[in-house]
Amino acid sequence: MSSFLVAILVAAAGAYFAVFKTKQEKLWLERYEKTSRALVRANLITRFLQSEENGGYEIHGLTQHEKKSLDLNWPIARYELAQDIVLLQLLFTESDLKEVQSAWGELQRDLFFLIEESSGHDRTDYIAKALPKSEWLEGALIELAQRRCVENILNQWIKKLKP
Repeated sequence: MSSFLVAILVAAAGAYFAVFKTKQEKLWLERYEKTSRALVRANLITRFLQSEENGGYEIHGLTQHEKKSLDLNWPIARYELAQDIVLLQLLFTESDLKEVQSAWGELQRDLFFLIEESSGHDRTDYIAKALPKSEWLEGALIELAQRRCVENILNQWIKKLKP
C-alpha cells in the first residue's frame, strides 16, 4: 500500500513539474516569437529608410520589385510593429522594455513627421532623423531577445549539461 502511495506522489510531482516546465517553455517561445516578429518589422522600416536615404544619391541598391515592395509594406510594418510593442508589454517587465519603448517612441515621432510634415525639398532631412532611431530600435530589440530569450535558454541548457 505504501509503495502505491509513493508511486502516486511521484507521478503527481512529475506531472506538476512537466506542466510547469511546459508553461515556462511556452512563455519563452512566445517571447522569442513576438520579439522576432517585432525585429523583422523594425528591419523593414530600417531598410525602407536606408533605401530612401540612398535614393537621394540615385542608388537604392534594390531591384524595382524590392523597392516597390518596401514602399508598399513599410507603413503596414509600422502599424503592426505598434501592435507588437503592446504585446511585448505583456511578456516582459517594464525595465526589460525601457530601451525598446524609448526607441519606439522616438521613431514613431520621426515617422509621423516624415509622413505628415515632409515635402519634396525637406524629405531627406526627415529621413536622416528617422533612420538612426530605426536602427536604435532594431538594436534594442536584438539586445532584448539576446538577454531575455537566447541567454536564458542557453544558461538552462548549460546547467543541464554540467554534471
